[in-house]
Amino acid sequence: MEVGVDEFEMPSSSTECEKKCFIVNKWKAVAICGNHIMNVSIEYQTNPISAANEEFFFFFFWENNGMAGIGRTLHCMLITAVISFTLGAYYQHYDILRQLCYVINDDPYAFYIKDKLYGTLRFFKNSVVRLKANKTCSCLPRVMKYGFPGMEDLRVYDDFVISYDRRNRVAHWVYEHLQTSSIFNTTGSRRMAEYKADLGIPSDFRVDTTDYKDSGYDKGHLAASGNHKSKQSYCNDTFYFTNIAPQVGEGFNRGCWQKLEAYVRDLCKRYGSVFVCTGPLYLPRKSDADKWYVEYEVFGAKTIAVPTHYFKVITIESKLPGGLPYMEAYVMPNKELDEKTDLRSFLCDIRVVESASDAYALPASLACDHTLKANTTYFSFLKKLFRHFLPFLSNDRVRMRFFLYKRDFPDCAREIRIDDDESIHLSGFNAEHPTRILVHGWLTSSNGSFNRIVKNAYMNLTKIQPNGFTHSNEILHFEGEISSNLPRDFNIIIVDWTAVGTNINYFSVVNMIDKLGLNLAEFLLYLQFKANLHMLDVYMIGHSMGCHIAGSAGRQLKPQRINTIFALDPAGPKFRNLNANQRLSESDAVYVEVIHTSDILGIQQDIGHASFYPNFGKGQKNCYKFGCSHGRAYHYFAESLTSELGFWGIKCEKVSEHAWILYHEDEDVRMGGEPSMPKNGTFYVKTNDMPPYAVGRKRKTD
Repeated sequence: MEVGVDEFEMPSSSTECEKKCFIVNKWKAVAICGNHIMNVSIEYQTNPISAANEEFFFFFFWENNGMAGIGRTLHCMLITAVISFTLGAYYQHYDILRQLCYVINDDPYAFYIKDKLYGTLRFFKNSVVRLKANKTCSCLPRVMKYGFPGMEDLRVYDDFVISYDRRNRVAHWVYEHLQTSSIFNTTGSRRMAEYKADLGIPSDFRVDTTDYKDSGYDKGHLAASGNHKSKQSYCNDTFYFTNIAPQVGEGFNRGCWQKLEAYVRDLCKRYGSVFVCTGPLYLPRKSDADKWYVEYEVFGAKTIAVPTHYFKVITIESKLPGGLPYMEAYVMPNKELDEKTDLRSFLCDIRVVESASDAYALPASLACDHTLKANTTYFSFLKKLFRHFLPFLSNDRVRMRFFLYKRDFPDCAREIRIDDDESIHLSGFNAEHPTRILVHGWLTSSNGSFNRIVKNAYMNLTKIQPNGFTHSNEILHFEGEISSNLPRDFNIIIVDWTAVGTNINYFSVVNMIDKLGLNLAEFLLYLQFKANLHMLDVYMIGHSMGCHIAGSAGRQLKPQRINTIFALDPAGPKFRNLNANQRLSESDAVYVEVIHTSDILGIQQDIGHASFYPNFGKGQKNCYKFGCSHGRAYHYFAESLTSELGFWGIKCEKVSEHAWILYHEDEDVRMGGEPSMPKNGTFYVKTNDMPPYAVGRKRKTD
């Protein structure tokens, strides 16, 4: 039966209606009965005998309510509209992301912030995954896999990326990604290429062939043409003058530098994937007058700069799943060199390149000696749990590591090693900046929450709070006096003693406190001797057992003493019954301030110059799990560094475990803060239930 409007006779039982019905389609008919229009549902059944003749039997099911049919129709229309709108929105959104993907792949500045762009515009989770699979002619996603060394005047070519230095008329850096196909495929040839100016550079800063005439220097490639022979167009791009720099010919460009380029290609053949960052350096030299100068030659009307040195940082990707890249850095002087010189003699620390140039040749994710980024995955928890299962530990394994954080590198620490003078220089340690040493507790790692929270508080510290002052005129005097000397930065040093702290035998670790303290004291003396560290600029902030390690280090520094020890809920078990020479005491530094937050894991004795008891030193507010009160101490301290309200203590006296006398007539003093201000006595501190915990001063004084 064909779909359409056909006419047929109604069944004889429908005597009250007209004997006509109009078939609208295969599944529905409309019957006219008086002034009413009624829907008729048709059920077809195929007659197996006459199926070849397409004969059908059908049965009518009458629906006497016309409004119900209209309601279903409107309902279907609404559902259709919603589905159509959703699909349209999805595909429109997908089209926007597709266009954004093209922009990101072509524009290096958009590529640099691609995660933020995708995060802002992505509503459907799978869209970006599919878009990333799309092929693009841009090399940005492949070449800049590990990030940009810098963002100044970027030029994207078909097979490499350049940051151009308009002032010196040479590149800041050139980044390449070498693959096996680009080395073995020799479709391109440098004989078919010629030097040319990049018309995308303004004419005042553009270099062409005439500028190198009679200069005496080779037109040296930063991205070697031999690295880009898979296509002729790739090879041609290496002859743009943005990729050219003046190099000494004999002994350098046609000697050691050429050998280094061949070495890079050999690495690519062996390992398959190599990233190369190349650029010029302008290194200082010391004059006879014991002064340092940066001097370099310029030539031509465009005053093209002649670098004193060139660097090349090589990143070799591991073939193992999850393996870290291997990296090498080379620095060569731009002068004639003996061709027999071993390339290994030009090896240097990657951070030397970073400090000498204006480019981060090493990606931040690979430059870290230590990081404090939180990792809360289930696998990491199990790994940490099993790593702690070390019931036996000998004293010969007692060792520490020291990691420096500064505002220039707040997320990636640099390790300082005792008896390694170069590590101090490369770390960026500055004795003119205040030094804060963080010592974590037992069964906690160096990248745990204590170090992360306190370090971040120091990194965010922009205003020194008037700690310890009460009168308004004293506060104004304090702020005015110290604002001119506000430190621009801190040396935040993380002490990593997890080689011992992961021992689950608590009492064995307690017996090693003096050995750990000795290691820390030797480190401070080493910094004092090699980097002019001032002991009175040093604060130690310890948590739990780390407090006693800091105290032990302070004792073993005598007759010298550090400025301050902030002890954040010192460990109590076994230390409660020890004398002052075996645990933290007020004689271990010029000033010792203790914050007590737990009566189970902490110590409830007044062992410092000032002892603060937030919420009477036990059962901190809104703490319902074991160890929460013990850890609340470093949350209070970190907040005290940046809070304008601050934590204020009332002098008190502990009569018994459950009885305290509060001396309200005495002036209240501030707990924690930066810098430390000496106080004496025992103080009660009230806090909020939730962050921010500081409640400020409830009572004003004249």
